[in-house]
Amino acid sequence: MAKALFVIAPGMFRDEELFHTKEELEDSGIETHIASLRKGEFMGRLGGRAVADISVSEAIAANYDAVIFVGGPGENQHGLPENPAVLKLAREATRNPAEIATATNLATVETIHQCWMPVGRSDRSLVLMRLIEQSAA
Repeated sequence: MAKALFVIAPGMFRDEELFHTKEELEDSGIETHIASLRKGEFMGRLGGRAVADISVSEAIAANYDAVIFVGGPGENQHGLPENPAVLKLAREATRNPAEIATATNLATVETIHQCWMPVGRSDRSLVLMRLIEQSAA
């Protein structure tokens, strides 16, 4: 079974980016996990709640078929672009060409551009479709 890891800020992440994408992947049979700076329950910008079952410092990119960085105002408020564990995970996710690193908005791509391959909005659906197709194989 394919696995995807979402990386969210510990508050003020973009609900619509996390929940919609997570639902689409799960409906396609992909196991999903959420990571943040620490484990726990966090509230999104629109009031949705998500539980991070792993901290970013514990996450290993090679354990996932996709690492998806979710944007939102909390990204900068909580220092994700400068966080060593976040940057390490992003670098690991792009070292293995079999893995997919993506962002769910342009701001996230720009903030960690130094360590990962940016995927633009128009390419995002293609990346996620590739993951879904791989899980069905």
